[in-house]
Amino acid sequence: KARMLAADAQVGAAFAAHFPSINLSASIGGNFDPTGWIYSLIAGLTAPLFSGGKIAAEVKRNEGALRQMIAVYKSLLLNAVKEVEDALVQATTQRERVKWLEERVAASDDAFKLSTDQYTQGLIGYLPVLSAEQSYFAAQTELIVARRELVSARIQMCRALGGSWMDKEIAKRGKK
Repeated sequence: KARMLAADAQVGAAFAAHFPSINLSASIGGNFDPTGWIYSLIAGLTAPLFSGGKIAAEVKRNEGALRQMIAVYKSLLLNAVKEVEDALVQATTQRERVKWLEERVAASDDAFKLSTDQYTQGLIGYLPVLSAEQSYFAAQTELIVARRELVSARIQMCRALGGSWMDKEIAKRGKK
């Protein structure tokens, strides 16, 4: 943003060069030549008029540089918004997945307990108990992975929002 403000100021300065500048100076002396003073004033006033398009070209160059900086800024801004939206969608999706998997773990646990009870009562063999236990452990494993991915998505969202607050801590722990 500061670079864009500086570029905008340069455009203004280049445009201001179109206008003549008058420098007032005084000198103490015995010889005052009004003719020389008038010629000097006229030369100072007409100098910007006869610059051969140099000033206009400088204004256009500065305007082009400003437009380029604005385009880069817009591109960076759009990219940042995209990263935040992507991270938000990923975090929301993972949160829903974790919720669904928690329900699946609870259902698998109920099925495992039911099959264990049925086995202890002699109603079924041990194979359905093993199958229910395997399903329960698989659901727990998948839930753990989904929770880890949810934490990762939340970290990504913090970083997309400009959260570099943990970079020093991560670097410090990496050196140990």
